[in-house]
Amino acid sequence: MSASFFLILAAVTPLAVRGIAPGQSTRADVLKAFGNPVKADCRRECEFNPQLDSKKIVVRFSGDTAKEVDVTLDRWVRRSVLEEAWKLPAPDSAGKRGGVWREVYQGKGIVLTFRGGGPESGVKGIRYASPGSLAVEKWLGLAGRSLLILGLTGAAGAALVLTMKKRRAKEAASRPTCPACGHPPRKRNRFCTRCGTKLGVAE
Repeated sequence: MSASFFLILAAVTPLAVRGIAPGQSTRADVLKAFGNPVKADCRRECEFNPQLDSKKIVVRFSGDTAKEVDVTLDRWVRRSVLEEAWKLPAPDSAGKRGGVWREVYQGKGIVLTFRGGGPESGVKGIRYASPGSLAVEKWLGLAGRSLLILGLTGAAGAALVLTMKKRRAKEAASRPTCPACGHPPRKRNRFCTRCGTKLGVAE
Protein backbone atom coordinates (compact mmCIF):
# COMPACT_ATOMS: atom_id res chain seq x y z
CA MET A 1 0.00 0.00 0.00
CA SER A 2 1.42 3.41 -0.93
CA ALA A 3 2.78 5.88 1.61
CA SER A 4 0.30 8.47 0.36
CA PHE A 5 -2.49 6.50 2.00
CA PHE A 6 -1.12 6.96 5.52
CA LEU A 7 -0.39 10.66 5.05
CA ILE A 8 -3.82 11.31 3.57
CA LEU A 9 -5.54 9.66 6.53
CA ALA A 10 -3.33 11.46 9.03
CA ALA A 11 -3.31 14.96 7.59
CA VAL A 12 -6.04 15.31 4.96
CA THR A 13 -9.79 14.97 5.43
CA PRO A 14 -12.65 15.58 2.99
CA LEU A 15 -13.33 18.87 4.74
CA ALA A 16 -9.86 20.37 5.03
CA VAL A 17 -6.25 20.13 3.85
CA ARG A 18 -3.80 21.02 6.63
CA GLY A 19 -6.53 23.10 8.22
CA ILE A 20 -7.48 24.85 4.95
CA ALA A 21 -11.26 24.66 4.51
CA PRO A 22 -12.38 25.76 1.01
CA GLY A 23 -14.98 28.51 1.20
CA GLN A 24 -13.85 29.53 4.69
CA SER A 25 -10.07 29.86 4.91
CA THR A 26 -8.39 33.09 3.82
CA ARG A 27 -5.26 33.73 1.76
CA ALA A 28 -3.36 34.37 5.00
CA ASP A 29 -4.44 30.94 6.30
CA VAL A 30 -3.16 29.30 3.11
CA LEU A 31 0.23 31.05 3.31
CA LYS A 32 0.55 29.99 6.93
CA ALA A 33 -0.20 26.35 6.09
CA PHE A 34 1.74 25.94 2.82
CA GLY A 35 4.31 28.73 2.93
CA ASN A 36 4.99 31.17 0.11
CA PRO A 37 3.70 30.25 -3.37
CA VAL A 38 6.05 29.29 -6.20
CA LYS A 39 5.19 32.57 -7.97
CA ALA A 40 4.88 35.47 -5.57
CA ASP A 41 2.59 37.55 -7.80
CA CYS A 42 -0.16 34.92 -8.18
CA ARG A 43 -3.73 36.06 -7.48
CA ARG A 44 -6.55 33.72 -8.46
CA GLU A 45 -4.50 30.51 -8.73
CA CYS A 46 -1.34 29.79 -6.72
CA GLU A 47 0.94 26.78 -6.84
CA PHE A 48 2.79 25.74 -3.68
CA ASN A 49 5.78 23.51 -3.08
CA PRO A 50 4.94 19.79 -2.63
CA GLN A 51 3.85 18.70 0.84
CA LEU A 52 2.00 15.76 2.38
CA ASP A 53 3.68 13.30 -0.01
CA SER A 54 2.23 15.27 -2.90
CA LYS A 55 3.69 16.14 -6.28
CA LYS A 56 1.83 19.44 -6.65
CA ILE A 57 -0.55 21.66 -4.66
CA VAL A 58 -2.64 24.38 -6.31
CA VAL A 59 -5.05 26.67 -4.47
CA ARG A 60 -7.67 28.75 -6.30
CA PHE A 61 -9.01 31.91 -4.71
CA SER A 62 -12.19 33.91 -5.00
CA GLY A 63 -11.14 37.31 -3.72
CA ASP A 64 -9.29 36.61 -0.48
CA THR A 65 -11.04 33.28 0.19
CA ALA A 66 -9.64 29.88 -0.75
CA LYS A 67 -12.16 28.36 -3.18
CA GLU A 68 -10.55 25.05 -4.18
CA VAL A 69 -7.45 23.02 -3.33
CA ASP A 70 -5.98 20.65 -5.92
CA VAL A 71 -3.55 18.00 -4.66
CA THR A 72 -1.63 15.86 -7.16
CA LEU A 73 -0.39 12.80 -5.29
CA ASP A 74 3.20 11.63 -5.53
CA ARG A 75 1.92 8.03 -5.54
CA TRP A 76 -1.49 6.80 -6.63
CA VAL A 77 -4.04 5.47 -4.15
CA ARG A 78 -6.78 2.88 -4.65
CA ARG A 79 -10.27 4.35 -4.58
CA SER A 80 -11.43 1.63 -2.18
CA VAL A 81 -8.95 2.95 0.39
CA LEU A 82 -10.45 6.45 0.23
CA GLU A 83 -14.00 5.08 0.19
CA GLU A 84 -13.39 3.22 3.44
CA ALA A 85 -11.43 5.99 5.15
CA TRP A 86 -13.78 8.84 4.19
CA LYS A 87 -17.06 6.86 4.01
CA LEU A 88 -17.62 8.09 0.46
CA PRO A 89 -21.12 7.57 -0.97
CA ALA A 90 -21.81 6.80 -4.63
CA PRO A 91 -20.47 9.66 -6.79
CA ASP A 92 -22.95 12.32 -7.95
CA SER A 93 -21.37 12.13 -11.40
CA ALA A 94 -18.59 10.12 -13.01
CA GLY A 95 -17.05 9.87 -16.45
CA LYS A 96 -14.06 10.50 -18.67
CA ARG A 97 -12.81 13.97 -19.47
CA GLY A 98 -9.75 14.29 -21.66
CA GLY A 99 -9.27 10.52 -21.48
CA VAL A 100 -9.08 10.56 -17.66
CA TRP A 101 -11.74 9.20 -15.30
CA ARG A 102 -13.15 11.66 -12.74
CA GLU A 103 -15.71 11.30 -9.99
CA VAL A 104 -17.61 14.12 -8.26
CA TYR A 105 -18.77 13.77 -4.64
CA GLN A 106 -20.93 16.83 -4.16
CA GLY A 107 -21.83 16.26 -0.51
CA LYS A 108 -18.16 15.85 0.44
CA GLY A 109 -16.91 18.64 -1.81
CA ILE A 110 -14.47 16.29 -3.55
CA VAL A 111 -13.43 15.47 -7.12
CA LEU A 112 -11.23 12.41 -7.59
CA THR A 113 -8.99 12.28 -10.67
CA PHE A 114 -7.71 8.87 -11.74
CA ARG A 115 -4.58 7.77 -13.58
CA GLY A 116 -6.41 6.33 -16.58
CA GLY A 117 -9.78 5.95 -18.25
CA GLY A 118 -11.50 3.96 -15.50
CA PRO A 119 -12.01 3.88 -11.72
CA GLU A 120 -9.82 0.80 -11.39
CA SER A 121 -6.74 2.79 -12.46
CA GLY A 122 -6.17 4.42 -9.06
CA VAL A 123 -6.53 7.97 -7.75
CA LYS A 124 -3.75 10.40 -8.67
CA GLY A 125 -5.36 13.73 -7.79
CA ILE A 126 -7.91 15.12 -5.33
CA ARG A 127 -9.79 18.41 -5.62
CA TYR A 128 -11.29 19.84 -2.44
CA ALA A 129 -14.13 22.37 -2.42
CA SER A 130 -16.71 23.33 0.19
CA PRO A 131 -19.32 20.54 0.56
CA GLY A 132 -22.27 21.06 -1.78
CA SER A 133 -20.55 23.88 -3.67
CA LEU A 134 -21.12 24.26 -7.39
CA ALA A 135 -17.39 24.44 -7.97
CA VAL A 136 -17.22 20.65 -8.32
CA GLU A 137 -20.09 20.64 -10.85
CA LYS A 138 -17.89 21.95 -13.65
CA TRP A 139 -16.68 18.43 -14.44
CA LEU A 140 -20.17 17.82 -15.84
CA GLY A 141 -19.36 20.08 -18.81
CA LEU A 142 -21.50 22.86 -20.26
CA ALA A 143 -24.74 21.42 -18.88
CA GLY A 144 -23.25 21.29 -15.38
CA ARG A 145 -21.95 24.85 -15.56
CA SER A 146 -25.43 26.06 -16.48
CA LEU A 147 -26.45 25.07 -12.96
CA LEU A 148 -24.53 28.11 -11.74
CA ILE A 149 -27.21 30.25 -13.35
CA LEU A 150 -30.16 28.13 -12.31
CA GLY A 151 -28.86 27.56 -8.78
CA LEU A 152 -29.65 23.84 -8.83
CA THR A 153 -27.64 21.25 -6.91
CA GLY A 154 -27.87 17.63 -5.88
CA ALA A 155 -30.57 15.41 -7.40
CA ALA A 156 -32.39 18.31 -9.11
CA GLY A 157 -29.21 19.46 -10.82
CA ALA A 158 -28.25 15.93 -11.88
CA ALA A 159 -31.74 15.35 -13.34
CA LEU A 160 -31.50 18.57 -15.33
CA VAL A 161 -28.08 17.65 -16.71
CA LEU A 162 -29.35 14.21 -17.75
CA THR A 163 -32.35 15.76 -19.51
CA MET A 164 -30.14 18.22 -21.40
CA LYS A 165 -27.74 15.47 -22.48
CA LYS A 166 -30.62 13.31 -23.77
CA ARG A 167 -32.05 16.26 -25.69
CA ARG A 168 -28.70 17.01 -27.36
CA ALA A 169 -28.24 13.33 -28.25
CA LYS A 170 -31.73 13.22 -29.81
CA GLU A 171 -31.05 16.37 -31.85
CA ALA A 172 -27.70 14.99 -33.02
CA ALA A 173 -29.32 11.70 -34.09
CA SER A 174 -31.94 13.52 -36.19
CA ARG A 175 -29.40 15.56 -38.19
CA PRO A 176 -28.33 14.32 -41.66
CA THR A 177 -24.79 12.95 -41.91
CA CYS A 178 -22.21 12.42 -44.63
CA PRO A 179 -22.67 8.94 -46.19
CA ALA A 180 -18.88 8.45 -46.29
CA CYS A 181 -17.61 9.58 -42.88
CA GLY A 182 -20.77 10.22 -40.85
CA HIS A 183 -19.87 13.85 -40.12
CA PRO A 184 -22.95 16.15 -39.91
CA PRO A 185 -22.54 18.81 -42.63
CA ARG A 186 -23.60 22.42 -42.35
CA LYS A 187 -26.80 23.50 -43.98
CA ARG A 188 -26.70 23.78 -47.80
CA ASN A 189 -23.10 22.50 -48.02
CA ARG A 190 -22.51 20.69 -51.34
CA PHE A 191 -19.40 18.89 -50.05
CA CYS A 192 -18.54 17.36 -46.66
CA THR A 193 -16.17 19.67 -44.80
CA ARG A 194 -14.34 16.70 -43.28
CA CYS A 195 -13.79 14.22 -46.14
CA GLY A 196 -14.87 16.16 -49.25
CA THR A 197 -17.56 13.73 -50.37
CA LYS A 198 -20.22 15.33 -52.57
CA LEU A 199 -23.52 15.63 -50.76
CA GLY A 200 -27.01 15.41 -52.21
CA VAL A 201 -28.05 18.82 -50.89
CA ALA A 202 -30.85 20.49 -52.79
CA GLU A 203 -30.18 24.04 -53.94
